[in-house]
Amino acid sequence: MNHQPHRRQRLLGQALVEFALVMTLFMFLLVAVFEFGHLALAYTLVAAGVREAGRYGAASGLSENGVPRYADCEGIRAAALRLGALGGMTADDVSIEYDHGPGTAVFATCPPPALTLGDRIRVRATVEVRPWVLDLGTLTFQSQVERTVLEAIPLDAGGQSPPVPSPSPSPEPSPPPGEQGGETNEASFQVTPINPTATAEPVGNSGKCKNIQFSWDANPDWPVAPLTYRARHTVGGVQAPLLNLDAPPYAPDTTLNNGTTITFEVWAVFVNGLTSGTLEATYQCQDGTLVPLR
Repeated sequence: MNHQPHRRQRLLGQALVEFALVMTLFMFLLVAVFEFGHLALAYTLVAAGVREAGRYGAASGLSENGVPRYADCEGIRAAALRLGALGGMTADDVSIEYDHGPGTAVFATCPPPALTLGDRIRVRATVEVRPWVLDLGTLTFQSQVERTVLEAIPLDAGGQSPPVPSPSPSPEPSPPPGEQGGETNEASFQVTPINPTATAEPVGNSGKCKNIQFSWDANPDWPVAPLTYRARHTVGGVQAPLLNLDAPPYAPDTTLNNGTTITFEVWAVFVNGLTSGTLEATYQCQDGTLVPLR
């Protein structure tokens, strides 16, 4: 009796079973590699987005919204989403906080009050990710970064008028013209700059005001010409850092939405160390034009 056909059938059946077992294991490993690669990429993108947001918030200067970058909440979240969105991050997943340095507690969320030197921004993202194939449940990825804000924040920032420093005791400054008996008449320096003027360009038909410029004149009652000016502006309760100017204008290159107000502050600094009074002027953007409020 010829058993050769039956033997070939048994060998073929055995090969099919072995192929099915090996292919099942191979497909499982392939799916696992694909899935864990997806999860690793998602975590990497979330962490990279948080780092980018931290860099943006710690950078010096003003944002396109005309506020310091550390207070530009929308800009910080947008920086995080540029990479983080590819990993499943949304704007609601990003939290922005501020502390006074390592080991200190959070004292504000975005937007913060005016910061002081050494303050840090904390950007944290908590993102829930579901695997595409494997039933691993919902995974939570969290990443956080802390960066010291690279901003030259003046010690007298905070909305108060600048203090009047005492003249240096040595050497004694020469009395400016108009002073009696060599004693400084401080009251003659305390009058403010005059003639505040602010201009802006409309942004199409959007009602926004762009490239704002603030100017003023020296007060003729000052006994000497100012050595320099100090100026800053406030938008939406957020105060920009002080700038030293040899002369007007002060041009923060700011864009305001229609109906938004901006407040300018400027005062003079004299060679003898005294400062003038503070000129304060507030304007509102109305259909592309700045309207003085006070």
